[in-house]
This record gives sequence, structure tokens and C-alpha cells, in this order.
Amino acid sequence: MQADMVEQLRQSKQDRIDAQYYSRTIRVDLNDLTSQAKQFVLEIEKLIDGLDVQAINALRSKLNRS
Repeated sequence: MQADMVEQLRQSKQDRIDAQYYSRTIRVDLNDLTSQAKQFVLEIEKLIDGLDVQAINALRSKLNRS
């Protein structure tokens, strides 16, 4: 996943927290947000399509160690 996409997710989470808990007003460009959501879904689909049994097992092992 691209670093800028990770940063966008972090910012979106922070915006949601601010709006939910601190009653702060945030301005959102819906066209931009929709475009980001579509790009995120495409990136996740590419990641999923690229998984094989070895990659899945490696991820499971990593999660079990956490």
C-alpha cells in the first residue's frame, strides 16, 4: 500500500475522532473523498489478488506473533 494512502487513512481516522468526540467542524471535498475511497478499494483488491498460500501463511504467522 502506498505511503500516501496510509497517511490519508490516518488523517481520515483523526478527522472522525475530532468530529465525533470534540465537536470540531471539518471540511471535506466529497469528490476527492470518493476518489480516494475508490483508489483504496482498488489497491486492496490488488493486494488480495496477489496473495498466494505462502503469503497467507506468512501473514498468519506474523499476526499470531503479535
